[in-house]
Amino acid sequence: MTRPLAISLSLWGRHAPARLVSRSDDGPRPDGIVIWMICASPVQLNRVAVLQSALRSDQDDITIVTTLPEAADSCACHPQGYAEITRFLDHMRPDLAVWMDAPLDPLTLDIVTSRRVPKIAIEATVMLTQWTTRQWVPGLSRAVLRSLNKIAACKTSDKKALVKKGAQLSQMAALGRIAETPPPLSYFEDERQSFAAGLGTRPVWLSAGVEMDELEMIAQAHRQASLRAHRLLLIIAPRNAEDADQMVAALRADGFHVATRLHDIEPDDATQIFVADGMEELGLWYRITPVTFLAGSFHNGLIRHPFEPAALGSAVLVGPEMHPFEQELTQLCRVGGAKQVADACALGFAVELLLAADKVAEMAHAAWDVTTQGANVAQQIAAMLFAELDQRYVDA
Repeated sequence: MTRPLAISLSLWGRHAPARLVSRSDDGPRPDGIVIWMICASPVQLNRVAVLQSALRSDQDDITIVTTLPEAADSCACHPQGYAEITRFLDHMRPDLAVWMDAPLDPLTLDIVTSRRVPKIAIEATVMLTQWTTRQWVPGLSRAVLRSLNKIAACKTSDKKALVKKGAQLSQMAALGRIAETPPPLSYFEDERQSFAAGLGTRPVWLSAGVEMDELEMIAQAHRQASLRAHRLLLIIAPRNAEDADQMVAALRADGFHVATRLHDIEPDDATQIFVADGMEELGLWYRITPVTFLAGSFHNGLIRHPFEPAALGSAVLVGPEMHPFEQELTQLCRVGGAKQVADACALGFAVELLLAADKVAEMAHAAWDVTTQGANVAQQIAAMLFAELDQRYVDA
């Protein structure tokens, strides 16, 4: 296989043996198909796990071996230098090499190519060519991009940027980013039916993961929203189950009629706030409430994954602090599937606005679309990887 001149120039002097370091991949090679996933950051590992689930839904004997720029989360660091890369490939014998928006190292590409291992980039942006900017070699970006079998760009603008850098249109697809959609939380259908029957036509909203330092703000928001809907019910799921009794006492002292899951099982017509005994039944509450506020977002930002309620048809409200799901919430807000609120007053007005069935349905549907699209991306990328595997064994 002829090596492009630009890659040959970039490798000048780089084939000297590297010092072999102790690596975490010294165990036996996994059975079946092995995919080497080269990632740029530990934040991508959750998306790798989603992709692995999509791959294993069709085939069980498949393993993703992930490496990072620095070892983390039980993942080894990228092999560096000719000898170490060769040792890694000799040991793992990957069937595919996949770059998850990680810079394309010409040396790694060259060695992988020499072994006729298919090379694919997913969630690709111009980050792929970052390595080539370190070297003054004409045509290097074009050469490394065209050495890939397929490139799945994040979006159309990334596809255009990579083509401008030298990729061929025949290599490219704009599939999007894998969504880290958590599996649907469990629940008991008979409980859902019983609880929903008791509510009847009462409007209801949920605050998920509430801590004591936000309780007053959430109660203030509920009081504000209740000015328009006197029968409005708030369900509070405390982050810590042991805080439930203290929350109940504080809310009753503030004048609210409060019922609890532990003692009352279900709210009655007079109940204004219903306090669950922790977050173990969030799967039930998400399916009952059309609106979910991600508690923690007013103070510490330790919030539940926004796709949990979104995937179950609940519109999402969030405060100023969106850690660690800024990307997912930004995506939801962009399409109208979530709304960010600045304070308790804004939260109350947002809940009040979403009491209109058409408004909340529109928002919930937009949120649900985002979660399903993310799952579809993982399936499309899995199909692309399987196609390359099939082609490799046909060619062999």
